Amino acid sequence: MKRLVAGLLVGLCLPALASANDYTYLGLNYLKTSYDEKGFDTSEPSAWSLRLGTAVNENFAIEARLGTGASSDTLRADPTMNVEMDIKQLFGVYARAIVPLGERFSVYGIGGITRAKLEATGSLVGVPGSRARVSESETDISLGLGADLMLSTNAFVNLEYILLQSDEDAYDLDALSLGLGLRF
Repeated sequence: MKRLVAGLLVGLCLPALASANDYTYLGLNYLKTSYDEKGFDTSEPSAWSLRLGTAVNENFAIEARLGTGASSDTLRADPTMNVEMDIKQLFGVYARAIVPLGERFSVYGIGGITRAKLEATGSLVGVPGSRARVSESETDISLGLGADLMLSTNAFVNLEYILLQSDEDAYDLDALSLGLGLRF
């Protein structure tokens, strides 16, 4: 069902991208993520995300993102085991409600759907070759807030916080990101 909803959102967004009348933008963001699972320490792997979007008007934009891990994070699960967490893939489709606060600065709320593939590799401390790997993919609703600051007519910097995925009983995956972008 989640795949069907994601496919429908992508299909609905494509015509808006093609008929956009304001501007299209491309950006690259560095994400410092936080994966917090009940019963374990928080893991903070990082990722890169490529963004492609279009402003339908001054107050509304649609974008798609594709990302991959930049670095993993290792934590001690218990006294005998280390776990290395890595983001293998991020994909999402989002809508942005934009509030311009002048010619060079705007804030926005963002919402959409994110599919994330995470991988955890466990190893026993002091035992070479003792590794086990688990990979999991989930799709969930994402919500966040951000701000864009125009550096020139077409270049901007971006700061954003987004809750990528959440399961109240199990885990949260969120990200603070900093990015650069170009409007064309």
